[in-house]
Amino acid sequence: MTLDPLQIIAPVIGLPCWNVRRGISTFLMLEFGEPYLVIDEPQPDHPKIHVLSMFKYRQITLRGEYHIRIEEVQWQILQDGMLLAHQRSHADEAIRFLDGQILTGVTLDPERGSSVFTFDLGGTLTTTRIEPDDELWTLYDDHTDYTLTYRGDGKYVYNPGDTPPNEQVWLPCPRST
Repeated sequence: MTLDPLQIIAPVIGLPCWNVRRGISTFLMLEFGEPYLVIDEPQPDHPKIHVLSMFKYRQITLRGEYHIRIEEVQWQILQDGMLLAHQRSHADEAIRFLDGQILTGVTLDPERGSSVFTFDLGGTLTTTRIEPDDELWTLYDDHTDYTLTYRGDGKYVYNPGDTPPNEQVWLPCPRST
């Protein structure tokens, strides 16, 4: 049985967004649901330790039972139609305008390779591909340990988070109505 990606993300609709923050480069992370701590031990043998010193230290992150990671794509945050931040801006306080807003809907446009997340207090987060095979965003569900990834070519994959890339089956996404 194939699930529609909007069915998969449905448990997040109606939850407040919190701890909105930037990640590495232009990544954007949003948390939903009950909070918990993730403690990553130092990784002195990590192949990127020479570039990212963060692997030398213990990292503690506050996570939600659902979290969304926006990838290295074009994204914008609007509040009541006014642009507050985008992937290249450095307005971290503007990013936090989504904190506390309840996710009310997600619209997918596979033809354009875009998506729109709408929130109850007028916030909007849009993502748009740069390249067709860009991964626009990934939803992590800690209840099932599955991930839902939506790609710029209008395809998605839903599988256990530890599925190797060569075993992932990308399916065409129906257009939201």
